Amino acid sequence: LLNTFIHYPEPELARLLFHELAHQVVYVKDDTVFNESFATVVEQAGVARWMNTHGSEADRLQYARLQRFRADFRELVMRTRSDLATLYASDIPVDEKRRRKVEAFDALKRAYAAQRQDWGGFAGYDRWFTQPLGNAHLAAVSFYTQQVPAFEALLELQGNDLGRFYAAVRELAVLPVAERNQRLSALQSL
Repeated sequence: LLNTFIHYPEPELARLLFHELAHQVVYVKDDTVFNESFATVVEQAGVARWMNTHGSEADRLQYARLQRFRADFRELVMRTRSDLATLYASDIPVDEKRRRKVEAFDALKRAYAAQRQDWGGFAGYDRWFTQPLGNAHLAAVSFYTQQVPAFEALLELQGNDLGRFYAAVRELAVLPVAERNQRLSALQSL
């Protein structure tokens, strides 16, 4: 355990451990979206189970609050990413696209500042926003959630049984990437 997170609240530490341990269960080389989306679903299922056994009411409230902050953060980032995709696909001149890209990142930072106020000053994402942001930062956030709905559907199809879920994920992991993504897309539409 690193000193950077050893003092996290217990539910957050559990979340991190479940997520990272999921990578030891299934890991597909060169498929970050698959790996991170899978680990995100494992972390969510793991924390829910952990909370039922070990979590106090205070833990549940704190964790729910932090989950809301994570969802709000993702929404800000994904909205900006969508806006930029529309911008990049437009026919406007490249110089104008560059100018509007800078404006979009400035708007994202302003939206975060407003969101932070709504959160009562929670500063958990301040470090992320102080770095020079680019498209890669937005993409990295999407890696963790892009296929989450598919994995959630798969877990539910397995009766929320983690052993069966892991077996089903291992079956997906050995498929060629195109077939794996096709199956995940089909699960996402369930």
